[in-house]
Amino acid sequence: MLSSAAARYSSSTKFPVFATYNFLHSFSCCLTRKYYLHSHSPKPNNISDAVDTVTRLLHMRPPPSRKYINEILGSIVKMKHYPLVISLLAQAELEGYAPDLFNLSVLINCQCHVGQMDLAFSLLGKIFKMGYQPNAVVLTTLIKGLCFNQNVGKALDFYDEIMAKGLKLDEVSYGTLANGLCKMGKTTSALKLLKVMGRHLVKPNTVIYNTIIVALCKEGLVNDAHNLYFEMTDHGVPPNVFIYNSLIHGLCRMDQWQQANQLLNEMVSKGIQPDVYTFNIIVDALCKDGRIVQAQAVFARMVKSDRRPNVVTYNALMDGHFLTNNIIEAKEVFNKMIENGLAPDIVSYGILINACFKMKMVDEAMDLFKELDSRNLVPSVVTYNSVIDGLLKSRRISCAQYIIYEMHDRGLRPNVSTYNILLNAFCKTGHIDKAITLFRQIVNQGFRPDVKTYTILIDGLCKGDRLNDAWDAFQHLLAKGYQLNVRTYAAMVHGLCKEGFLDEAVALLDRMEENNCLPDSITLNIVIPYLLENNENDKADKVLSRMIDGGWLLTIREDVLDNLGSAHDNSFCGMPGALLKLLTTLLGLSTATLRLYSSFNLIPNMLSSAAARYSFSTKFPVFATYNFLHSSCCLTRKYYLHSHSPKPNNISDAVDTVTRLLHMPPPPSRSHINKILGSIVKMKHYPQVISLLAQAELEGLAPDLFNLSILINCYCHVSQMDFAYSTFGKIFKMGYQPDAVVLTTLIKGLCFNQNVGKALDFYDEIMAKGLKLDEVSYGTLANGLCKLGKTTSALKLLQVMGRHLVKPNTVIYNTIIVALCKEGLVNDAHNLYFEMTDHGVPPNVVIYNSLIHGFCRMDQWQQANQLLNEMISKGIQPDVYTFNIIVDALCKDGRIVQAQAVFARMVKSDRRPDVVTYNALMDGHFLTNNIIEAKEVFNKMIENGLAPDIVSYSILINACFKMKMVDEAMDLFKELDSRNLVPSVVTYNSVIDGLLKSRRISCAQYIIYEMHDRGLRPNVSTYNILLHAFCKMGHIDKAITLFRQIVNQGFRPDVKTYTILIDGLCKGDRLNDAWDAFQHLLAKGYQLNVRTYAAMVHGLCKEGFLDEAVALLDRMEENNCLPDSITLNIVIPYLLENNENDKADKVLSRMIDRGVLKK
Repeated sequence: MLSSAAARYSSSTKFPVFATYNFLHSFSCCLTRKYYLHSHSPKPNNISDAVDTVTRLLHMRPPPSRKYINEILGSIVKMKHYPLVISLLAQAELEGYAPDLFNLSVLINCQCHVGQMDLAFSLLGKIFKMGYQPNAVVLTTLIKGLCFNQNVGKALDFYDEIMAKGLKLDEVSYGTLANGLCKMGKTTSALKLLKVMGRHLVKPNTVIYNTIIVALCKEGLVNDAHNLYFEMTDHGVPPNVFIYNSLIHGLCRMDQWQQANQLLNEMVSKGIQPDVYTFNIIVDALCKDGRIVQAQAVFARMVKSDRRPNVVTYNALMDGHFLTNNIIEAKEVFNKMIENGLAPDIVSYGILINACFKMKMVDEAMDLFKELDSRNLVPSVVTYNSVIDGLLKSRRISCAQYIIYEMHDRGLRPNVSTYNILLNAFCKTGHIDKAITLFRQIVNQGFRPDVKTYTILIDGLCKGDRLNDAWDAFQHLLAKGYQLNVRTYAAMVHGLCKEGFLDEAVALLDRMEENNCLPDSITLNIVIPYLLENNENDKADKVLSRMIDGGWLLTIREDVLDNLGSAHDNSFCGMPGALLKLLTTLLGLSTATLRLYSSFNLIPNMLSSAAARYSFSTKFPVFATYNFLHSSCCLTRKYYLHSHSPKPNNISDAVDTVTRLLHMPPPPSRSHINKILGSIVKMKHYPQVISLLAQAELEGLAPDLFNLSILINCYCHVSQMDFAYSTFGKIFKMGYQPDAVVLTTLIKGLCFNQNVGKALDFYDEIMAKGLKLDEVSYGTLANGLCKLGKTTSALKLLQVMGRHLVKPNTVIYNTIIVALCKEGLVNDAHNLYFEMTDHGVPPNVVIYNSLIHGFCRMDQWQQANQLLNEMISKGIQPDVYTFNIIVDALCKDGRIVQAQAVFARMVKSDRRPDVVTYNALMDGHFLTNNIIEAKEVFNKMIENGLAPDIVSYSILINACFKMKMVDEAMDLFKELDSRNLVPSVVTYNSVIDGLLKSRRISCAQYIIYEMHDRGLRPNVSTYNILLHAFCKMGHIDKAITLFRQIVNQGFRPDVKTYTILIDGLCKGDRLNDAWDAFQHLLAKGYQLNVRTYAAMVHGLCKEGFLDEAVALLDRMEENNCLPDSITLNIVIPYLLENNENDKADKVLSRMIDRGVLKK
């Protein structure tokens, strides 16, 4: 009867139920053997099904066809569960299944993958003993195993044995061996292998050629790679996109742009379309070479070719703009990337942060750095190094210290670059003793200082008048065989010159040449001035002669030329030959003409022009030439204003230009200054603008309405609202009438600074004074109200707008619709949408997305679909976000087929899916227990040029743990490092939970330690996982201790925490403690769920307190938590066991009456 009741009431089986195994087992006899084999597919959905099926088949009598077992074993191998296959085949042999060639081949493959090469080769011997002849697949597997396990030498020996025995290999075998050789840097051996293939009548395929071409390009042997490409095409092997990418990448790295472009055109002419990687290679190379215009042209061609740029493309463009000091363009690229549905990665932010620091925009750089947390991006050591370097160079020492502490707290270990930055800061600020102490720490901590470390130290010691210490460090470098660069020598040369050791400095130049480090213009710019100052003209002449003859002279500083021009009082009678030769070369004059110009004292001015023409370097300290430049009257005022654009490239230029304009007599037109100030505001350098306007007022430039408006905007952005209001009062005092822009700025400032109440008061004042606002003003106020959750007030504001004859625009409606949807008031949002269209305000894609998202969350699929069709009919094309919303919602609802249909529609609509789309699909497959499909989606994402993010990996890791594929889950987790992805707390929680449920306690402990070392703080979910594990293992005292730790550390346990604890206490025979915890929950007003009540009910029933358990069911209803089938499966069996049939009947009746159970 109970079995019938269970079927009738659709009872859950999540909690213990009466055993029905015997009945089910006996019922299985009605399944014929034929039906069993037909229903158990050789391609099971998960590992558990596969193992279960093989085990059943092995125990069937008579045994089934070997074919079925082999097919399932093959599917387990594809899932990469090699130890399981080894175990199953051993089990099969015990059951009397003699292994065939297929089984032995599979076993060899598995043993190779688990690193058991000795066992793999013993199986090869078994193949020979059984009279089989191993084929190319078996031999290739062994070669691959040896290469995979870093035994390429043994793989070559094995190859010789194969040839000696007359066995045959195919192109895959040779490709495997070639790949192993290339990975070990033995590319020459791989090239020889190509020739050997020809002798053995095996034709190399595209894969082998590609492997060797890639290796040659990595070694810088691009011409050899190109020649191999020609050989390949001559032999009739068609190149593919990978080969072209490798060659193009190699040629770009060698600055061989013409050949790279020829290859690009050639591949297109052959019908091979460049992929995202092709374009990325070219864009990145052009940007690194400073050819940003050409890079943008390639980017445009990429888009035109229907190849959607990815994050790597945008990063390359940003980096290109950064290298050309154009931060505004870099930020525009950054924003464009986000607009196109791509999430910036840590590299994107790293580029922008670097750029901001370089342009002295320190506050903006720090804002970007702080933004990383909200983007779930964890800074790398490289990011921290950039920030620390930027802060130290900006003299923000305390801020830099804080960042260093934060880096330590995150568990990130400083590298040599970090120490170089700190060392440089100490040296620059004259703290030489601290620099030496730090240097010793670096060595003591096991770091090997690089040439840059020593160069910084030597330069600091020289500038700190500690030449002997610098010389000792320099000699140590030479003794240890370091490969010194020009900067190291230059630092030492400068130190020697500064102390008057000119002969030693010149001797060091000779030593440079001996050590294959040729002196350049940097060295010249150091040595020549000192020699000329000390009247060592002959020595200067020799140095110059050697540098000119060696072709090393590229750039000379202006001060050097000034010294040359003034040498011998501009008389060329006794001038050394090298100086004369240098001047004639620079000025393009004959010696006779040079002498003529010298007599009129024209040489200094001509040298200034030459300095501009030759773009002289100013990297090292120079003699002051400001007075000469300042007194130059050749620039007319008109020319100056024309040449200084009101849109400067960086903040330094802008500030410098405004300062110069303010000091020009008579003062220039105000419009020039206002335009530049406007550009600085756009760069978000608000304190700079405030400072410049104060400076302008001191210079007698009275502020106008534009200046006052800008000041209000800047004060609002730096949260100085009192100053903003006083400036607002100044507008009235000066007789101006503030316009809507000024009023909106103040409203926005108040909302931005969390003072929406004051913003409403200010709005009332505006209305009382009869001032006018526009739709932007109302939109700003509505946005502030919605962010505070005051959506009702925002709706009232819409009505007020109508009374003031201001028509709401799309932005305002969208703000309120989004807010309503977030609050779950989707119908209200839909009604507002109708009101909006009735008022003639056209909806846009953002509004449709908000509404569709709201309907999907409420499972109102029909309305969501109607909206989708409606927006298309109105000519508004769904964007990536639209499709992502629908795909994600369908997947979460288990409608994976419909989600795939939407995905197909998305692709057909020329909307390229992004990482979020693929993650949603993966999650959908995971929720339906289909890990194979989830992995296929993952691989498809990579094939389409998208980089999986931490969410992608977390979904797969979760799925693997759920399917008991623990090793595969851990492989994926370890793969995160190679992808430069940092696990979040959520990822760690999934891994810890999976390992604990798989009883891998020590492994879980290691992961917890790793999480701590990374500086990630556990959250309540982490503690819930650990608490659950202790309870499951019966360690109740440890669970209670952990619970107390959670509370002591300031965490607030949630309902799930208490539920786990109550369940554990009940199962551990500690009902009183469980009841106390339950009563504490009720007293504290927690909103309990069915699982909490179920745990307590189960504990009461188990100890025989059946009346109390039934009473608790009544209490559930009083607390608006209706009992369900889970509760039934706990209470009813205990009541029936204790002959409480009437009570059981009442409970059942009540549950049926309330619709908890269906009749």
